[in-house]
This record gives sequence, C-alpha cells and structure tokens, in this order.
Amino acid sequence: MLSRVGGYLLPRAAATAPAASGQLERQGYAVLRGVLGAAELRSARDEIAALYDAQPPDRRARVQD
Repeated sequence: MLSRVGGYLLPRAAATAPAASGQLERQGYAVLRGVLGAAELRSARDEIAALYDAQPPDRRARVQD
C-alpha cells in the first residue's frame, strides 16, 4: 500500500493498512461484510435487476452455431 507524504507516494507499513486494502491490492477485489444493511442490499439488487430488464441483451459475444 502507498501513502501520500508531501506530494510523494511512499510504501506504507503493512501493519498500518487494513487487511481488505492488502487483499484489494493483491487480488483486485475485497469483500467488506456488514457495510450495507438488508434494506440497502435489497434496494441495490432491485435497481440492478431493473437495469437488466430495461436493456436488451449484449449480442456481441454470441457464439455462431
């Protein structure tokens, strides 16, 4: 992980960074449990489903038989 110090980016001591930051840097993703409540998750899921329902399927990657 990096820290900005006086305009410069310097390596940060591993002990001072959250474990999720290290996972994000190493693996490209991090799971943050308990950040959203059940109602927020339900709302996000409904909004995502509505987007998929409103847009036609992407046909660019369709396999020809």
